Amino acid sequence: PSGSGKSSLIDYFVDMNNKLNNGSIFILANSVEFYHESQNCVVRHQEINSDVNTLRDGLANVVDYLPNLVVLDEIADYESLERIWHIIDSGALVFATMRNKSAIEVIQALIALYPSNNHDQARMQLAKSLRVIISSLLIPVENGEVVPAHEILISNSQIGNTIINNNVNDIYQTMTQGKKQGMQTLEQDLYFLLKSGLIKPEDALEYANNPTSVKEMVKYRT
Repeated sequence: PSGSGKSSLIDYFVDMNNKLNNGSIFILANSVEFYHESQNCVVRHQEINSDVNTLRDGLANVVDYLPNLVVLDEIADYESLERIWHIIDSGALVFATMRNKSAIEVIQALIALYPSNNHDQARMQLAKSLRVIISSLLIPVENGEVVPAHEILISNSQIGNTIINNNVNDIYQTMTQGKKQGMQTLEQDLYFLLKSGLIKPEDALEYANNPTSVKEMVKYRT
């Protein structure tokens, strides 16, 4: 959601790639909040309603720039998503934002962009192309500061098969058991912040997608 820190997180990833890798970065946004000067990468910025009329129009020409990394605002329609798959198939890594609070909601929202008779196609494409989903929240604490909490899904063959077989709700359990692969649920991170004394119990419950899961972790791990 707005104010969750996703723009800052993506700008960090862009900055890291710009400094450490050689290549081309293409940023297509409704509003360019932070301008990245080209360093090791050639960075191009395009603003919707200024440089191009719509996201779809901007995506139509992205491949011509031979980008290694493409950064987009929110994916909102089927046609844009189809063009994103084309960009990924060309070999580029794509960062895009959604307004959903959890990895499962993101997957469901992307599939729902397709016409209902094409959902199987959407699942196949998503299972092939998805690499990671990071869900970010900023939790207000004392002194006007905030603490970030994250849910992280790393796509692997198990996740891919779960998506293809339309068993998306099983993904939550896979994330809870995927620490070695770098995965975690939002509730696991909230529990960590709670045990670290960074947030209060009421904060953990308020911001959790699954408050019952937080309660169970407190009950059985304390």
